[in-house]
Amino acid sequence: ASPDALPALADLAQNATVFMAHRAPSTMISSVAASLLTGLSPVAHTLTDPAMRLPEAQTTLAEVARDAAVRTGFFTGVPFTFKAFGFAQGWEKLFEHAPSSGDAATMPLDTAAAWISEIAKEDANARLLAVVHPRGGHPPWEVSQKEIATLQPTDYSGPIETRRAAQTIAKARKKKNRDVLSPVDRDRIHGLSM
Repeated sequence: ASPDALPALADLAQNATVFMAHRAPSTMISSVAASLLTGLSPVAHTLTDPAMRLPEAQTTLAEVARDAAVRTGFFTGVPFTFKAFGFAQGWEKLFEHAPSSGDAATMPLDTAAAWISEIAKEDANARLLAVVHPRGGHPPWEVSQKEIATLQPTDYSGPIETRRAAQTIAKARKKKNRDVLSPVDRDRIHGLSM
């Protein structure tokens, strides 16, 4: 959509405040997201372990917005902020995009944009809160299945694949013999980086 189609988003992009000195309250994805959505520290919202869920008793931004007649949507591509971890409460629209789906990492953004456009068509004065938590795309590792099929070498079946390439390369770097990657592996790395 062009900026003219969604003037509020265009205005937000031009005039929003950016917190350049923001410090995350934790190194865990779910804990940071919980702090953003509750306004509480990890100790207060209790997400201090990666396997924990956000308790239903914690009031979230989504619930406050919903109670104020604001339409709410949460669009995530990060499994640690899926429903299983307690992040579904209070949202009118919840969209979870599994990284293993094979679809583009932009799906949460695309779905959020479509949802916002749909509501804007229904009611131009609707108040909205859309929270998008896309997974990090780390070029050159964000490559679609269609693009992978065209990469050299043809019929490659080695360890360099988009989901684990960085880890594989990091392990290879730790070995004394750094020549552990075959020429075919190197061709695939070159193909991914193009």
